[in-house]
Formats: sequence, structure tokens, C-alpha cells
Amino acid sequence: ITEKYDVIMVDAYQDITIPFQMSSVEFFTLVKEHLTEDGVMVVNMNMRGSGEGSINAHLADTISSVFDEVYTSLDLSEIVDMLGHVGEYYISDHSGFPQEEMRVTGTIGSKGSCVIPTSLEDNVKWLHKFLFDTENYEPSETVKQCSDKIYEETNGYLTK
Repeated sequence: ITEKYDVIMVDAYQDITIPFQMSSVEFFTLVKEHLTEDGVMVVNMNMRGSGEGSINAHLADTISSVFDEVYTSLDLSEIVDMLGHVGEYYISDHSGFPQEEMRVTGTIGSKGSCVIPTSLEDNVKWLHKFLFDTENYEPSETVKQCSDKIYEETNGYLTK
């Protein structure tokens, strides 16, 4: 494997449609092999069903068989259970990713309304700090080039 990446985003799952070739141990092993040592795979699973036996649970189990650390969103039953105790919680933060001060919005031609990182490079550094408590992380040249390309292609459309 010659190409290594800091972040690989997998966003091919929707509703009940799932490309089988992108849901196997072999696929996730290939993704892992293409990540740098501190690289992160981010998966957007937008499918119906949660809990034991669901496609979401199957994918999470498959990914867990390849990656040492897997973080998932809460399923509906977990959220409902937590709501019963909502008065006991202390919400320390309500921001999203990318951080509000590190993103802008704009209408980009036919693509429509978009959320754009002000600097992909800075967002990758922030993500590594957030996920791994890594100080002074230096993104790859590929991330830096992509960051420059995003800026070049979106700068004229952006509003802060």
C-alpha cells in the first residue's frame, strides 16, 4: 500500500440500500491499511433500524472486528432511556463538527447550500486533538493540498 490518508470518509449507505462490497471485513481491512498510523475512518450510516440484528448493528460489529476503537451514535432505545433522566444531565457542549468557528456556509453553484471547512487542514488537526488528544498533529501533504483546493474552489461563494 503506497497511499496513506489521515481521514477516509465512507458515505455510501442509505436507508436499506447498502453496497455489499463496502460492508465486509475485507473492505474495512483495506480502509484500515490505507490509513496513516493515527488515521481515522468516518462512516455515515443513514439506514433504518437500530438495535440487535439491525443493519446498523451488523456494520458496527463488522467494523469492530477490524478496528480497535469504534464510536457510534446512540440508537433510539438508548435515547429514550436517557430521556427519562434528562434532568440529571449536565450538557457541557452543544457544538458539532466542524466546529462553528471553523466552518462557513455558502451556495456553491448547482451543489446548493454547503457547509465548508474554513481550512480542512485545521479541521483535521482539531479532529485529532478531539479524538486522540494529539498535540501538534501535522496533517499529510494530501490533506494540505485538498485544503488549498477547497479554498480555491469555494472562496468566492462563502459567507462567514
